[in-house]
Amino acid sequence: TTRKHYIHNNPYLNKIKHNVYQKNVKKKTTMDMFDEAPLADLEHWLSAKVGVNSATIRDVRENHRKVFTDTKETRIDKKEIDNKIYKSEVFITEDESLERLKELQITPVALRRLALKRKAISQGFSGSCKYGKGFQYREEFIDDISRNWISAESLRETLKCKETSFWERARARKWRRLKIGRKIFINKVDCL
Repeated sequence: TTRKHYIHNNPYLNKIKHNVYQKNVKKKTTMDMFDEAPLADLEHWLSAKVGVNSATIRDVRENHRKVFTDTKETRIDKKEIDNKIYKSEVFITEDESLERLKELQITPVALRRLALKRKAISQGFSGSCKYGKGFQYREEFIDDISRNWISAESLRETLKCKETSFWERARARKWRRLKIGRKIFINKVDCL
């Protein structure tokens, strides 16, 4: 009885077992998975799942060939390729991003999770979403949220309607929703 009920169900021992397991298992990052994936699978995933156009996929294929070719004639400096790819992408710091989104009252952890999901975060951060530092976001991503989305709570207060009738209206008119953390946002274009 003691072994069955007290030793195996001890939360303290379960936590220690879990910590030992986490130390022994090497976690793969998203970059590890991209490095291991064949180029054909990556191209298929970009076109089918993400919806990237063929011109972008062609650029990815060219840059992949330039980076991973070892012949002296076609070898190109990696910095030159990075500058070519990221020339149009501007990253801003987390403090500036939160300042731009101050009206929406989005928490840093919720913003980090959405940015990771949408691949709108630079690779220079350390730690995790909850306890990390050095996060930078694409400026387009932050501008899209600040310009095109409004808090569902503030919209409901502006319309002066009850919560149930507000969500019925949202469903009937097919308003697009965005969930960031625990807050829900409505697209401004849809609700005008």
